[in-house]
Amino acid sequence: MDLIRLLTRGFKAVVSHYMGIKSRIVLEVLNNKPVDPIIILDQNSILSRTIGLEGSSIPGIHINQLVEARKGLLIVFEPGEEIEFYPLVKNYGNILVFTTPGSKARIPRFFAKIYVDKIDEDTYLMRMWKGRVVRIYVDMDRLRIASKPEGVYGRVYDLLRKLMIEYGEITIKDAIRAVSLELGVEKKVARQIIYKLLKERYFRVVHGKITLY
Repeated sequence: MDLIRLLTRGFKAVVSHYMGIKSRIVLEVLNNKPVDPIIILDQNSILSRTIGLEGSSIPGIHINQLVEARKGLLIVFEPGEEIEFYPLVKNYGNILVFTTPGSKARIPRFFAKIYVDKIDEDTYLMRMWKGRVVRIYVDMDRLRIASKPEGVYGRVYDLLRKLMIEYGEITIKDAIRAVSLELGVEKKVARQIIYKLLKERYFRVVHGKITLY
């Protein structure tokens, strides 16, 4: 999946407490430049200070200069309640907003919301529309997407998904038994693997049943 292209088409809003990943996504957009021009509305200079845009002149990048560009991209970073989005929608075909939960910014309801949570220092979970979930790694100053874990955890991930497709619902007890038989390990080891996948939010437990996160 081309995450950057997905984010920069239409009207999207990335909602997260974590400034680091929001800044990283903007950098990825600037590095890939999937559309032209890119206009950045950063009235409080939060983004500019974070990634060093202050005083810089990047070809094709306009900072706080709202040039009309129906085919370009407008990035609005941490807007306040004073910003009116409907006039912007009339002038820009693609708008990507970065905001924080609880912000007073009045983002129109037709913007597709993407919620980003932090799993560990380098891993984030991106919840999109229609229940879609994407796992993002900050890898060597680049963003990398992975759909499943690696090694033995990937084998267990595939096994549990297969069981859920076949049986609809599986309990923790059933999952431990299945993993133990599949890998030829003790149930204690199988339980540790499953709980690591739960901790890293590949799965969750709802009413005693394992389901995808």
